[in-house]
Amino acid sequence: MAETAVTQFKRIETLWQNLFYCGDWVYDQTPSFFLERATFTVIGAADKVLQIENLLPWPTVTYPPPESFAAFLKRTELWQTLTEEKAATEQLIFRNQVELLLI
Repeated sequence: MAETAVTQFKRIETLWQNLFYCGDWVYDQTPSFFLERATFTVIGAADKVLQIENLLPWPTVTYPPPESFAAFLKRTELWQTLTEEKAATEQLIFRNQVELLLI
């Protein structure tokens, strides 16, 4: 079964044990973009560090259910297409950044 761009895209974890991604370009399941996504991924990365240090994670609240239009949009095929295209674009950006680091 072929994986979609969303499932192939790495989230906060990296290949290195003590290095984590965070920022608005990192995939996250929360319904957030830009500054909010950066905030969620920073907290997620910090929680991974706390977990390594055997400390309690940062307390977070769950996000509320989407409003009616957002809920409708999420049920449509358009939402899946937009999500996959965004993840594919983010993955391409990430690969380019890694290649620049390796040069």
